Amino acid sequence: MPERWWTAFEDPALNVHVDQALGDNFQLDVALQRLRAARALTRREASDLFPDIDGVIDTANIFGPGPNTNGVAWGLDAAYQVDLWGQIQSRVEAERFRAEATEADYHAVALSLAAEVARTWFSLIEAHAQLGLLGEQIESNRTGLKAQELRFGRGFVRSPDVLRQRQLVESTLEQEVVVRAGIEVLEHQLAVLLGQQPQTATYDVGAVLPALPPLPDAG
Repeated sequence: MPERWWTAFEDPALNVHVDQALGDNFQLDVALQRLRAARALTRREASDLFPDIDGVIDTANIFGPGPNTNGVAWGLDAAYQVDLWGQIQSRVEAERFRAEATEADYHAVALSLAAEVARTWFSLIEAHAQLGLLGEQIESNRTGLKAQELRFGRGFVRSPDVLRQRQLVESTLEQEVVVRAGIEVLEHQLAVLLGQQPQTATYDVGAVLPALPPLPDAG
């Protein structure tokens, strides 16, 4: 699998959303700032391994009696701490390991984020496909209800048969409401993952899932 594993599904819209999430997600941004802070601490501790050099400048003005005199003194002040017992090196190594662990955490958050975006995206596609199927089922049940009412008018069926068909239509309409509510929840979740305002975010996902790649050769 490629490092950008989600591209294996060959879904351009999914690729755009994952890239957007990796760039705008607040949780991932927090992890990135932690990584930068850990690297900065590593550089700070490593600076103790080098000499400290400070610039010194001093000016003096002397006024009479006699002619006024001006003096300027400047120079460099250098200091170096010898790390006889490896204390500084140990601190540097500790910060370096901490930075590596923070980087691993960052990649873990990025991987989890990409997986969550992909899961939510495909769940949205599945929900829209279910909605389309329910629409067809509702039309079919309504056609069946009209047929039952005609047959009832001619005395071929009894009223319980018509009632059962009406209940079937209402049950399918209820399922449609549940699926639409689920779509709203998934769209809200996707907006949060992408760092967008859920109130204004809209998505055109379609109703066709991408074809699965071939199974890996297990040997």
